[in-house]
Amino acid sequence: IEEYCRNDLASKISQVVADTAYIQDELSERLATAGILPMFGFPTRVRSLFSPTPRGKAADKVVSDRPIDHAVWSFSPGSELPKDKQLHTACGFTHLYDSRGEIKRDADPLGQPLLYSKCIDDDCASVVQGEHEECAVCGQQAVAFKLFQPKGFMTTFSPRDYDGQRQRGPAISPPILAFTPDYESGLKIGAASLSLTDRKPIALVNDNEGRMFDFFEKYRSVIVPDARLYRDPLQELDVSGEPFESGAIGAVFTTDVLGVALLDANGIGYNGVLDIRDQPSAKPAIASFGEFLKVAAATYLDIDPNELRVGRQRLVTENCTTEHLFLADALENGAGYARRLYDKHRMQGLLRDYYDSVRETWESSRHSDCDLSCPDCLRNYGNRMTHHLLDWRLALDMAEVILQLDLNKDRWLGKADHVADTFSALCRASEMDVNPE
Repeated sequence: IEEYCRNDLASKISQVVADTAYIQDELSERLATAGILPMFGFPTRVRSLFSPTPRGKAADKVVSDRPIDHAVWSFSPGSELPKDKQLHTACGFTHLYDSRGEIKRDADPLGQPLLYSKCIDDDCASVVQGEHEECAVCGQQAVAFKLFQPKGFMTTFSPRDYDGQRQRGPAISPPILAFTPDYESGLKIGAASLSLTDRKPIALVNDNEGRMFDFFEKYRSVIVPDARLYRDPLQELDVSGEPFESGAIGAVFTTDVLGVALLDANGIGYNGVLDIRDQPSAKPAIASFGEFLKVAAATYLDIDPNELRVGRQRLVTENCTTEHLFLADALENGAGYARRLYDKHRMQGLLRDYYDSVRETWESSRHSDCDLSCPDCLRNYGNRMTHHLLDWRLALDMAEVILQLDLNKDRWLGKADHVADTFSALCRASEMDVNPE
């Protein structure tokens, strides 16, 4: 600690002070947000949606606020938010603050961009930090783009009466890693490999469905006039000339990251690896186990599952393309959860304990109405964008494979005869020609 304070601390403080991604005025709060000081007692990275009317105080102009990882979707240009029987349309970016009795506007509401690269293949869509010409996952061309972390968002000048209908923002995408974990030097737990990476970036990227956003200056703020984003034409967004910048909006968090990859499952997939290209059940199996792992870890740590982020990302192996999981703290600057879980016996124990606690319930008649997943097993509001992938049977299968337990095929085939007989009886009752054999 003494060496860090003598040699590194001053330069890190200078870097944070110069970094426009942080909007805090107080030095102590700014350093806490950047992870230099403890976060306790300080607010998280909240971003506000401002109404651009000029009178009053800055706090009076706040229509709503969200943590930045939600704001980049909820306040994305074109999104509509109801408040006080009025419907406000997000259209751009601004940051208002009070100074000497007046409302001031930040001259650079987008902040300094970070450079990322994205694969041009929509099926891959891998994103990595920095400028790269080739995708490290699939080998195809990659294109660089700028990622902005807005300091604030703004609405149009004229809210409409709220009639119960509104246009929500784009679907929330899962977080992505901007690096590839090193599984060769990590831990091995049964069929799975684990990797712990210290203070690496996790990114949330809203790139306007790959089209990026074009940014124009107007009203001493930044607006996005793309007509495709708005339900109705808005004259106040009319602009001329070329955009001064283009890019994506998002949020980047630095924390410890626990990676999990199924790389040595004998008799499963392609040489022990789940091939997401040629094995239709591979991606649902990995997604389902990700939710299983998240709740298992939260149960062991005695925390709310929302305090953990879980994501999936493509991983190219020697034989095929698969997906690996990563688990990270959702709290600002991390809380040490990922590091706590990076232990062979601890991880085996929490997986086995949670498996034993849910297997009997999920396989019982009380759960028989659940065909794939439901709120009683894997589904929740936070993973609503992946409900179509979640399957409790696949989650249990993955747990058995990783823990090297006997794979219970009865949960798939145990009722096959009963289902076939029932289907045959229904067909006969409807006078359809069916051969039960």
